[in-house]
This record gives sequence, structure tokens and C-alpha cells, in this order.
Amino acid sequence: MTFLEKIKPHLISDDILIQEIVLHALHDYPNVPEEWPNELLKEAFRNKDKQSSIYIENQTFNEEAVKIIILIWMSLEPFVKLLGIFTLIQLTYL
Repeated sequence: MTFLEKIKPHLISDDILIQEIVLHALHDYPNVPEEWPNELLKEAFRNKDKQSSIYIENQTFNEEAVKIIILIWMSLEPFVKLLGIFTLIQLTYL
């Protein structure tokens, strides 16, 4: 059984702590399947409590992932959208 096969059942866990451990383990792993970020984004869209704990970095996004991100963005409160825009601007100048 490979690393990915062992970790897959815990990718979408009801326990936020377990899910965070899985995400930390995948952070720099180079061969994460392209569908996994999509699953995480869908989970963040379904479960508002997990939105702040699900982060995806160093992973490949496909067209489906971008569509999910747009849906999440459209569901945010205007103030949160504004904070997100300011954060993106600040990251651009780092």
C-alpha cells in the first residue's frame, strides 16, 4: 500500500485535526492526484467550519478547481471578499 493509498481515506475527515495532519503531510508531496484539491475545495464549500482549516498550496489546479473556487468566492460575504482582494494585492508585492 502506497503513501497516497494510506492517506486517501483521511483526506476528507470529519475530524478537522486529522484532516489538517493529512494536509500538512501532502503540502510538499509532489505526486498528489489532480482530483484531490477538487475534493478539498468541495468540502470547504459544503462545510463552512472547515473553510479556514483547508489550505491548498503547491498543488495543481484544473478547470474544475477554478469553478469551485469561483462558487466559493460568490458565496462569501462582501466584507470577506474585500479582505481577500487586499490579501491578494499584498501577496503580489511580496
